[in-house]
Amino acid sequence: MKYRNRFLVSLMVLIPILIFMWVVPYTAKSFLTNFDLKNGVTLYILIICVLSSIIQFFMGAPFYTGAYKSVRHGSANMDVLVVLGTTAAWLYGVILIFMRFGIEEEHETPMKGHMRIHEHAHNFEISASLITVILLGKYLESFSKK
Repeated sequence: MKYRNRFLVSLMVLIPILIFMWVVPYTAKSFLTNFDLKNGVTLYILIICVLSSIIQFFMGAPFYTGAYKSVRHGSANMDVLVVLGTTAAWLYGVILIFMRFGIEEEHETPMKGHMRIHEHAHNFEISASLITVILLGKYLESFSKK
């Protein structure tokens, strides 16, 4: 039951992330993709970051506690791998966004708007998707043990 609820909430948060990643930038230009905060960091990239953070730290909380307990006892289990991989992807996306905020551009580049920063949002999509798929696996595992 615990993993089912986590998986369903995670899936409901992941669906908008996938829509923002694969539909919004390539369809009609909207306020989200045209609202450039600074240096190509658009509003929809920040929305993806917030949504993936919800999945990363709230839905993935059992992985963090399991990894902490495992490392505290001097071993590494699957939770450690999940935490290292997904946190590295999420953190890389955050670092790239902050690096874009720090760049002062002197001339206009041919790549505009979401195309300059869009590749950085894939890190958020990857971490959120991995946690959602792993939660599905945990749910199926707990369901099969009944």
